[in-house]
Amino acid sequence: MRQRKELRPYQRAAIEFVKRTKRCGLFIDPGLGKTAITTTTFCDLIDDLECGMTLIVAPPRVAKKTWPDEFTAWAHTYGKTFVHITGSIAKRRRLLRRRVCFHVISIDMLPWLLKELGGHAPNARLIKQYLEEGEEDKAVEENKWLPPKRMPYDAIIIDESSKVKTHSTSRWKALRLMAFRVQRFVLLTGTPAANGMHDLWAQLYLLDRGARLGHTITAFRNRWFKENYNGHGYRVEKHAVSIIEEKIADIVFTLREEDYADLPPRMYNNIVLQFDEATAKKYKEFERSYLLELNSEKNLLVRDGAAISNKLQQLANGVVYDEKKEEHAFHSVKLDGLADLVDEVQGQPVLVAYQFKSDAKRILARFKKAEMFTDDPHVQDRWNRGEIEMLLVHPKSAAHGLNLQFGGNVAVWYGTTWSLEEYIQLNKRLHRSGQTKTVMIHHLVVEGTIDEDTLAALGSKNDMQESLLNALKKRIQKYAKT
Repeated sequence: MRQRKELRPYQRAAIEFVKRTKRCGLFIDPGLGKTAITTTTFCDLIDDLECGMTLIVAPPRVAKKTWPDEFTAWAHTYGKTFVHITGSIAKRRRLLRRRVCFHVISIDMLPWLLKELGGHAPNARLIKQYLEEGEEDKAVEENKWLPPKRMPYDAIIIDESSKVKTHSTSRWKALRLMAFRVQRFVLLTGTPAANGMHDLWAQLYLLDRGARLGHTITAFRNRWFKENYNGHGYRVEKHAVSIIEEKIADIVFTLREEDYADLPPRMYNNIVLQFDEATAKKYKEFERSYLLELNSEKNLLVRDGAAISNKLQQLANGVVYDEKKEEHAFHSVKLDGLADLVDEVQGQPVLVAYQFKSDAKRILARFKKAEMFTDDPHVQDRWNRGEIEMLLVHPKSAAHGLNLQFGGNVAVWYGTTWSLEEYIQLNKRLHRSGQTKTVMIHHLVVEGTIDEDTLAALGSKNDMQESLLNALKKRIQKYAKT
């Protein structure tokens, strides 16, 4: 069991910041111990009678394992009571009634929690039913969002607050109605603006009701953004970046791994692969005409821009789905590339990030010792003991909160995501405190395909987030102990 004296100086500085700043954000790189910082802070506040029961909201797997593990990992937090609210509705209600120090709940359950606390969240099924029955008044009433009538918590902690970066989601709307019923509110994330500074508004609104960035998303956009040329999304004005950074600096604490973590290097390697002439021709023809010959009797025509991108990624990986979700295999270039890499690392465990179910299916068929990452916490434990040679993970389900650094140091992106947040977070499952070897991040890239575009897009998005976090980290010295 770890002792309080093992907390690092930057962690103690962050703890002091949260104690002083009741509503704040911790923009801390993955692996720097934001969970330990937060548990220590709120256990201290509870001991000092400055805070009562605290709600922790996190992605499902993080709520299930990471937070419970953290409470029991440290001597000074070990005795604090907590429950993970999960299971059937009846079980959740029983757990919700337990008076403990911490309630830990999945972020997807926020609308349910709002209703359990006496508020109201719309039920799409009921609204549809009322409209079909001609009960328009009932449909209007059901579509309302109402605040909770009671709030048993003094504080709310949002782990991976990038999950509430979109103001139109049900989870954000539910959270907005609870956020200002508590004294303390803390956002935790290592990727606050992975897809641009537009992501900041919804998160910061939960801290100050829009006092710094605007009371509405429209005001935020009108003041500092321009609409993209293609009509989709917004880009920040160059002069606005430093203004936004300055406006939020007083309530945000930032830690960057390169400044504080004693970590081994992290290296990136593009494994460039090539199609044979026939496959390259087929890929180029589809890229040009959006018409793909699946077999001698069937073609696939794609018209939507997002769908075209999706199909190009599938084709680059080797298998394309048709309209009926049937799979059509075209090549095994990436399977062969992965096999070469496995031979090269000579038995070292390999973490493989995949994009499509067809990719996972083919990898499992080719590599008999490969396993899928699942909800079973024993999978993570077995990986960390070195008992799994190849672990397949999807970035949407395994990007946050998992500690996989003890089981290996080699990651492979079989197909790269467009999401910078998923990319950074999954890579940090290996490159975090406790890793002792150089972490190698490999990308399987087919030359002349959309693989090259996704990597370039990730690089441009990262430039913006780096700018934001590097500017904000200058505030740390104010709170660091001498």
